[in-house]
Amino acid sequence: MLLNNKESTKKPIVSVTFDDGYEDNYTIAAPILEKIGVKGTFFITSGFVIERSPQWFDRAALLNLVRNDSVDISVWMENLKRMPSRQRMDFIEKLENSLSYSLDYSNFLPMTKKQIKELDDRGHEIASHTVSHQIVTQLDNETLVRELDDSAAAIQSWIGHEITGFCYPNGNHDLRVEEAVARAGYKYACTTEEGVNDNGTKRFRLLRLPVTMHRTMLENHFDILGFRAEICRVRSFLRLGVK
Repeated sequence: MLLNNKESTKKPIVSVTFDDGYEDNYTIAAPILEKIGVKGTFFITSGFVIERSPQWFDRAALLNLVRNDSVDISVWMENLKRMPSRQRMDFIEKLENSLSYSLDYSNFLPMTKKQIKELDDRGHEIASHTVSHQIVTQLDNETLVRELDDSAAAIQSWIGHEITGFCYPNGNHDLRVEEAVARAGYKYACTTEEGVNDNGTKRFRLLRLPVTMHRTMLENHFDILGFRAEICRVRSFLRLGVK
């Protein structure tokens, strides 16, 4: 890493990151990156890959979409995130069981272990996003350590070498969590806080620029100007003011 040292570069350095470990990271994103000579960082939720079942937030989002009493998705998700993990899962399962049909989660598949190994072999970085994508600030110390250690151990067994990167699920972190991540052997951690990193940025509080569908789509089509506006932070200036 060039962060936190005295080296300088003539141009800004960009790191392209993907969270969770979805199959389309392998089938769509990686080939596009490789075509233009870019390597990505893929933060893998190890339990998602092992169990091959949809993650809680995908299940919740689809439930909200199909229910007649659906509410604004951002309000829905924020309320769920405030629940303790077990209560949240019980609530989601109860809603799923109340439906008269099964939901189709085929668009929420994870990569396989083999695909993750291939990405690593092709020069992409593979990193951790915990075991089960729980909100780590809500976890007790024992569960937090298990989420950090078990995820690293699983991923390292798939790719055959140590990993150094971590990303906080949902971006939630505090000093306790940051210290636990460091003790687990990770060398850096990404947040979901928006901004640009410099030599003064703390390694366990790295900022990112979110490039999401609702920010880069216009009338159901990819909007190149919108994409450029996000990358150049023009919209950040208009929304919040750039610091």
